[in-house]
Amino acid sequence: MKIGVYPGTFDPVTNGHLDIIKRSSHLFDKLYVLVANNMNKNTLFTTEERVSLLKETLKDYQNIVVVTSKLLTVEFAKSVKAEAMIRGLRMVSDFEYELQLATLNKCLNDEIETIFIMSSHEYSFLSSSSVKEIAKFNGDVSKFVPLVVEKALKKKLNYNMMNVCHTTLSDNKSLVEEINDLRKKKNAVILAHYYQRGELQDVADYVGDSLALAQWAAKTNADIIVMCGVHFMGETAKILCPDKKVLVPDLEAGCSLADSCPADEFASFVKSHSGYTVISYVNTSAAVKAYTDVVVTSTNARQIVESFPKDEKIIFGPDRNLGNYINSLTGREMILWDGACHVHEQFSISKIIELKKQYPDAEVLAHPECKSVLLKLADKVGSTAALLKYACLLYTSPSPRDCS
Repeated sequence: MKIGVYPGTFDPVTNGHLDIIKRSSHLFDKLYVLVANNMNKNTLFTTEERVSLLKETLKDYQNIVVVTSKLLTVEFAKSVKAEAMIRGLRMVSDFEYELQLATLNKCLNDEIETIFIMSSHEYSFLSSSSVKEIAKFNGDVSKFVPLVVEKALKKKLNYNMMNVCHTTLSDNKSLVEEINDLRKKKNAVILAHYYQRGELQDVADYVGDSLALAQWAAKTNADIIVMCGVHFMGETAKILCPDKKVLVPDLEAGCSLADSCPADEFASFVKSHSGYTVISYVNTSAAVKAYTDVVVTSTNARQIVESFPKDEKIIFGPDRNLGNYINSLTGREMILWDGACHVHEQFSISKIIELKKQYPDAEVLAHPECKSVLLKLADKVGSTAALLKYACLLYTSPSPRDCS
């Protein structure tokens, strides 16, 4: 009997995982789907919940067994007499990590092979992290996960939000007082992105978009910067303030756009275009910025690009949508890295048109990270700060388009 093991955290299981599982099930007489309890990951669902969701989703597959174990993955594989472990690869950038892991497992047990299976094209961008991020902002995840998981996500996130709200309402005064005491004692400043929840913005010293937070970080006299934002924002603050301590409350808070541009692949891309000036959007890792000549934001990208001679050969990364938008405004032909933010990629043109029919007087505001076809429908295109300012002016000015 041929036995295989497909290990993973599955927090939660996605259609990408199921694609790998179902294809792998044809290779073995019995396939164990091993739900890992990774101590380095702060999971949304408990191990028991993840096992339950997988069992419900895979109940019609007779040769698939969903289990969990406290053993090392390779030891579990040995215990069930498995011949191989399955690993899914979404993109080339996954391979380096997976190769290291496979080599380590081979050292631990050279009788168990690792089989790599490439994700189907329609799931190559999909991850549990991106699904959770979309769900947290009430986005539609129905295309990415089975129905049972979609319902579980809504229930779990609503429950977590209720707990947050309860804690905020009942303990808000003491929490705020403690934060203020620590802020004063440690000479700290709290910076929060516009995307943060209201109660975090309320305790922050400054609230803004990526550009504003970078500017505030650069001029603060505080010893400690608490960056309530994603990982690259913390890195940017540290680059600008190398002598200060920068704290990011959640190191798992990532950016799908930054993740779409692995530093090693970007370095090869730059190397293959010798003589080009490299301009990178601020939504990139510090490692990518190391291969960059100029870092821009959505606010100043056009200005920076136009400051170069018209015949300047330019690479722009990582956002192809922002790059295309700047090309259309400036007439440039910058070479673009093929990256994007998965949230901005999800906006539906047909749904926006439907909403416009329902609310014909409503204006469409769009960030330049959106696809070009959507930007053509927009009444205003701008950075987060610019869109907020424009929205406010809609209520105070008869002609907000005259305001930048």
